[in-house]
Amino acid sequence: AGKAAVTGGGKWSKNPTKAFKAVAKKLAEGGAMEVVVRIAAGTYEGDLGSGAFTLPQWKNAEADLTLSGGWSEDFGTRDPFGTPTRFAANKNRSAPLLKFPVSTPRNQCESKSLVLDGILLDATGSNAYDEKTNCLLKGASSTFVLIKFQYFMTDRLAIRNCVFLTSPHRAFETLIRSKSDQTEIHLENNLFFNCVIPVKVD
Repeated sequence: AGKAAVTGGGKWSKNPTKAFKAVAKKLAEGGAMEVVVRIAAGTYEGDLGSGAFTLPQWKNAEADLTLSGGWSEDFGTRDPFGTPTRFAANKNRSAPLLKFPVSTPRNQCESKSLVLDGILLDATGSNAYDEKTNCLLKGASSTFVLIKFQYFMTDRLAIRNCVFLTSPHRAFETLIRSKSDQTEIHLENNLFFNCVIPVKVD
């Protein structure tokens, strides 16, 4: 379950995909706003069971957006490491677990800030392992990154309290487009387990 909380109100959705669509619709209204998507603890297997989520297009240069995981069912308490929100890959994964829209100067996906807070991204289900040694078989595993920003435009990107599991290549790259010379990227309190390459800073 996901809950998109906007200053002055909120809307409940039965899954993250619907919550993301509600956020895009709200951001399209324009103007300064703070939008927080609270995602209840549990395992989510992506759009139509694909093992991946694709976020819709949006553009609001004045909005602050946070995707926040680890919430209880009633969204009253939060423990992202104890009761995680887990985006889980399956053996058919053919995309990043969390993918932002392709962003170009003519068709920009944009917000003032973007925060990913308390989400567990688990690629284990799309990996292949040697039966004898249990070692990762790189050539037989999906090498898509776990998060793909695709030149999302923002002045502040923050990834915090997230867990990245068994990425067979990079967990993610910081490929964003800067809104100004003051753009900042913050990586805070994240855990990487068995990732071949944790992060490519770019």
